Amino acid sequence: MGGTDKSFLMLGKQEMHLREEILGLLDEAGLIENKSRFGKTELGDSVKFFRTWGFDEVHALDVSGYEGADIIFNLNDELPEELEGKFDVVYDGGVIEHVFNVSIALMNICRLVKKGGLIFNLNPVYNYLHNIYWNISPELFMDFYSANEYKILDCSIVAFLSETEEKRSWADRPVIWSPDCRLMDFQHPLQTGRFVSSLNNLCTNPHPHTFIVAQKTHDGKFNYPTTREYARRHEMYIERQNNS
Repeated sequence: MGGTDKSFLMLGKQEMHLREEILGLLDEAGLIENKSRFGKTELGDSVKFFRTWGFDEVHALDVSGYEGADIIFNLNDELPEELEGKFDVVYDGGVIEHVFNVSIALMNICRLVKKGGLIFNLNPVYNYLHNIYWNISPELFMDFYSANEYKILDCSIVAFLSETEEKRSWADRPVIWSPDCRLMDFQHPLQTGRFVSSLNNLCTNPHPHTFIVAQKTHDGKFNYPTTREYARRHEMYIERQNNS
């Protein structure tokens, strides 16, 4: 993976729900190359899709090869040295919530990407009760990336709306994007909670996710954050103790 080649890694062989009208919008915005190469088969092929974004190599990492991943690794484990810093972009489209050691998985994602590379996370905030271990607060990503001096380029809540899974396939669910999470008042969690719970007014079965893009700025040991509100309280207490 040397030279100027750009490499993209998706966690899990991602399913594609790409409709032709969405492909047309991406083409008009200049975000993909050679729209004409897409037939019906390519609309569902994540490897071919991500190659149109200009990546020379597109890989999928998973715990087994049953969905076609070409890199076999369990994110619960220590990352092998040969995978460290190998990828320009790592995309988690809904994986680490299935991993028991979610903090180890997140640090492994950081180790996979090159210095200067990008990490995309799209993970559930709430309303998943069966096939995942964790509903993940946006604060986990914002505090972790900030504590380790990664540059947060975007952080939003994206909600997939459906009355029931039987009524709408994932491809047909309307999608709503929130304002930038960094502009929300996380000092008042009830206010933030009302914002997220208000999605229930739109449909009976919303599935909000955190969407965040972070740029890796350095290699090194990780800092472990404390939830910002409690970290602030502890800092105030220590300051009062030192001034007393």
